[in-house]
Amino acid sequence: SGQKAANVLEPDLRSHWSTATNTKEWILLELNEPCLVSHIRIYNKSVLEWEVTGGLRYKPEAFVKVRPRGEAPKRDMVYPANHTPCRYVRISCLRGSPIAIYFIQLTGIPVPGLEPEFQPLVNHLLPQISSSQKQSHSSHNMHLQLLKDIARRLPPFLPQIEADLNSITDTPESSVWFLALLAGPFYPILNLINER
Repeated sequence: SGQKAANVLEPDLRSHWSTATNTKEWILLELNEPCLVSHIRIYNKSVLEWEVTGGLRYKPEAFVKVRPRGEAPKRDMVYPANHTPCRYVRISCLRGSPIAIYFIQLTGIPVPGLEPEFQPLVNHLLPQISSSQKQSHSSHNMHLQLLKDIARRLPPFLPQIEADLNSITDTPESSVWFLALLAGPFYPILNLINER
């Protein structure tokens, strides 16, 4: 059986997603919550060329390349996604005979509340998060926990902390330290002020 987009989420080779055309089709996956996507597994049936992009908001023109345009092998492949922050992942099938995919599976770390405005912070913390994920499978990763705390607690204050987020590239230690204080020990005070 073919056609149905829901088929693409089931790792069953008896079903697949397909289109009647052979050029320029795409499938968009919306995740339950924002994630740092580490791997994308695609079992390709007949796509010849594709590109994978993603983003935290549904703005395809602003999506970042997770996988550049390239050849699509007709087999089960796992591609590194380098912990790209995504809520949406789009697979653009550029050529096919016809376009058809058995299934797609995304692997990553959920970061509820992660917004595009946090990108400078993500860029700063990602090397430590990635290296910690590779070295150990233990659940405690201080940098990841910090990102999760900030993403969970500070979105209501984005207008007030925008300058601090933007100064991370110039003064990373003091900016990250300040945001950590806001999301940690100062959060009850921040919340009280916000309620008034």
